Amino acid sequence: MGAMDLMLGDDDDMLGAYQELMMGRGRRRRANMRARSGRISPQALRQTLVPEVPGAPPFGARMDAMGLTPVTFNSTSGTILTMRASPNKAFKGSRLILDIARTGATSTGAVSIQIFMIGQTNQFVSGDPVAAGAFSSVAVGTAMSLDPVTPGIAVFLNITISTAPTTTDTVVVTGSIIGLSYT
Repeated sequence: MGAMDLMLGDDDDMLGAYQELMMGRGRRRRANMRARSGRISPQALRQTLVPEVPGAPPFGARMDAMGLTPVTFNSTSGTILTMRASPNKAFKGSRLILDIARTGATSTGAVSIQIFMIGQTNQFVSGDPVAAGAFSSVAVGTAMSLDPVTPGIAVFLNITISTAPTTTDTVVVTGSIIGLSYT
């Protein structure tokens, strides 16, 4: 693929991996063998079993975003705040994106992620904080293989700042997780 991989990144590879994860190698291989033998394609079989409903989203995996609640550091907030997410459907994240907006002269503290939890599992390999700037929208090579999440599973990030802003100055951190959802 070469140039196509440079344009699409790892996103196109993840869809194939997700399909393999959901269907399993054996089922996928048998379905492809039936399709090659002239019986019926897996797509045609699915369409006959699950007809399309006008106005309803198509079934299958797709790239989606899961928003995180924004947090605002100010003179009374303290130095640690929690971003949360509550998914409405099955989701497997692959990229965390954080945006930091600073207002005022005293909003200069270093922002980092102390804990990134999905369910009861920390998504970082150590207990040390990770710089929030590593997950900016223009960061390169930040693809992660996050744990899957379903409705009812908590997603949260503990965001810390080295020095809280004073007076009316603020530091606002917003974020989202990009990944595959399955409908």
